[in-house]
Amino acid sequence: MADFRDLYERIARWRDARATPSLHDDVLAPWLAAHAAHADWLRAFGDRAGDPVPHAMPEDLWSLYALSRVSDLLLRAQQDGDLAADDLTAFMAALGLQERHETKFTPVLHEIVEVVQAADATQPVTVAATLWPTLMLGPMVFRRAGVRVESGAQHVRQDVAETSTLFWTWSRANRPTLDLSMGWGSNSQWRTSFRRDYIFGDRAHLNVDATSQRPPSDEDLAPELARELLLHRCFVKSVVTTPAEDLWPYDQSATVAFP
Repeated sequence: MADFRDLYERIARWRDARATPSLHDDVLAPWLAAHAAHADWLRAFGDRAGDPVPHAMPEDLWSLYALSRVSDLLLRAQQDGDLAADDLTAFMAALGLQERHETKFTPVLHEIVEVVQAADATQPVTVAATLWPTLMLGPMVFRRAGVRVESGAQHVRQDVAETSTLFWTWSRANRPTLDLSMGWGSNSQWRTSFRRDYIFGDRAHLNVDATSQRPPSDEDLAPELARELLLHRCFVKSVVTTPAEDLWPYDQSATVAFP
């Protein structure tokens, strides 16, 4: 287990004060130099074998969640001009996270940020631009790429996909987000589990640690809506009037064709 909470808090303090000239030189590089064991732990986790999904202890999922918060904060820092894209890429690579570039749209690897709405409502979804890259930890998807897509409204609606709440996510610049840490205290929120998605060959295993035994409820989403939310982590074409905080997608899992 590696504790990335301290790194998150250092970055947050730097962004609040901006008293030193360089987030990379004054926070990220010194932290890396002093925490080589954290990168070793991450690489070892990415190399774990399974059948096919490797086992993870709760503490492992807490560590990965904390690192995902770091990733979200650094992405915001890049977008705000506080961190160069090359420095962010180098930092993530030093931790053992590998970029993956997939040109065919797949919600397993792509988070829709912007939509160019095609005149033909039936036009399939295609990637028009990549705004930030996918990051992998071995076969596990650590962070999906942010993409601009072109699509007919039958598949993706601009007014929905660009603004709907993004679940399993701490922070984004462009939209509301929601994860299970929100609403908890300063210590309890860090006992949130990271959502693990894996790719093995032509199959993707989504939200593999979902274990809820909650009985079905009349308030549950229809299966096609629940699947849309699980695949994309947000709604991309369906308008749902239930407030996001009243939805519960976290106990859904699936194995799907990839890509």
